[in-house]
Amino acid sequence: MLLAAHELLLGYAGDTFVLRYAHGGPQGVFGWGALLLFSTALCGEIKGRSRRRSSLSFLAFGIFLIACGVLLSKALPVSKDLVSAPYVLISAGLSSLTFLLFFLLVDCAAVRLPHLTILGRNALLLYVIHEALAAAGGAAFGHDAGRPAVAAGAVCIYLLCYLVAWTLGRRGIYLKL
Repeated sequence: MLLAAHELLLGYAGDTFVLRYAHGGPQGVFGWGALLLFSTALCGEIKGRSRRRSSLSFLAFGIFLIACGVLLSKALPVSKDLVSAPYVLISAGLSSLTFLLFFLLVDCAAVRLPHLTILGRNALLLYVIHEALAAAGGAAFGHDAGRPAVAAGAVCIYLLCYLVAWTLGRRGIYLKL
């Protein structure tokens, strides 16, 4: 329903209005809200279920959403800037499959991923830091930097974020909302 309302507003307001803003403009909230509702619905659906049933739910839901997004992409563009319905559906499906991968690795196979644990403890702070570093890199090197420069920048941003997370973790500092 949210996605349909968003697509209706997108058609009414026009692409040029939406593209003046980051992340879909004021009506982009409908598309982003739908993405959050898909995730919430899936996690609520699997709560209390066996690992096998949970895994099958994530797999089925992910494939279903990707298929819906691909089918809808025949009529509508796949665009993050517009927060189009196909983009939201495909993103939600890929997120479900990615979550399934980590669920199988960590919860089912008991694989330890300590670097992700360290990063996850101050995730919101690291998100802000990474955005600031990416903006500074874009301003310093321009948005048309070559692939080696972008790869080096990504490695530097990851290492700096990890250093911040590791330092805060060692000191027992966890920032929460």
